[in-house]
Amino acid sequence: MSISNEALQKTLMEMQVRAMNTSTELNSVNAQESALNRKIRLSEATENELKEVNGNDLDARVWQGIGKMFLASTVKDQIEQLERERKDYKEQITALGKKKLYLETTLKNVSNALNEMNIKQ
Repeated sequence: MSISNEALQKTLMEMQVRAMNTSTELNSVNAQESALNRKIRLSEATENELKEVNGNDLDARVWQGIGKMFLASTVKDQIEQLERERKDYKEQITALGKKKLYLETTLKNVSNALNEMNIKQ
């Protein structure tokens, strides 16, 4: 059973579009992952700075900017919040890693199928 030339061209074009979309989405995932890694480094630097400036006095008062106002809290509370944020960022990176693996596999399968179709033509 032979596939018509038009149907083959249509399938080829659909696969090329899918490959381009997958590649674009993969680039987006990589950008999100690097942004989260930057946030983690910033959080770690902030924590180190808080500890250094206050001489490891975890009960010292610090001010956190929230919109147009400031909220007083302790260094300990700020460090705990930074740790929670880092944990959340790491969970997001893990989820992005799974999505990245799926997209890489999809892109590989589509490119293999495209190569196979080009060989048959």
